[in-house]
Amino acid sequence: FRSQAGAMMDNDGTRIDLIDDRGVVLSPMTALAVIAVLAWRAHPGAVVGIPASAPLVFDALANRNRGAVLRIAPNARALMQAAQDAFVQHRVLTPASPETHTRSPLEKPLILVGNGEGSYIFPDFHPGFDGMMAVARILQFLSVDSTSLSDVAINIPTAHLGRQTVPCPWDATGRVMRVMHEQASRFGDSGAASEGVRFDFGAEWVLVLPDADLPLFHVHAEGQSPEAAQALVAKHAEMIRRIVT
Repeated sequence: FRSQAGAMMDNDGTRIDLIDDRGVVLSPMTALAVIAVLAWRAHPGAVVGIPASAPLVFDALANRNRGAVLRIAPNARALMQAAQDAFVQHRVLTPASPETHTRSPLEKPLILVGNGEGSYIFPDFHPGFDGMMAVARILQFLSVDSTSLSDVAINIPTAHLGRQTVPCPWDATGRVMRVMHEQASRFGDSGAASEGVRFDFGAEWVLVLPDADLPLFHVHAEGQSPEAAQALVAKHAEMIRRIVT
């Protein structure tokens, strides 16, 4: 007996660990990339919502599969809000009487939102994280594309990510953001990205985000090697500490 896929679901049903047909447990970010590719193949031109901290490989995969990505602040509130907006739009554009409203061919539907940690939203169903629906849609996508999870996963390039949290008093948050924006602008970038500051270095980047609920910053980075990613994180975390002190 050969299984197409397996999933281990958490207690509240909002998160899954995805297992491919070889029995390999996919990392959460790889799983999101795999599901995104399957979604684009089933719905060419559609948009997949990903956290702003997701690697650049998603942009390449979108181009390769005739899709698009929407980068969203990497917190549950922002991800669900994007899904809620798409859910409302979907209901407006699909009324009982199709003659009264028509979808513009230029509009691209948001068909999937993932947090890169194993939770997924399908806005046309409802704007909340749903592990059971994720499993159902994965099987649906697989049947449409007549492929396997391992065939897709093997073609997902490896990304090297780093992450660190840096404590910061509430009254210093504004000063940190201002200095970081100034630093980011030196690289020809506006510095504005998903409620934070993004430093773009070609194939590498750093994203500095204030936490919405706690007095700290999240520093995310992608490098061309694990060591490069960690070095970028360490450098920008130290920049924050110096600003605070």
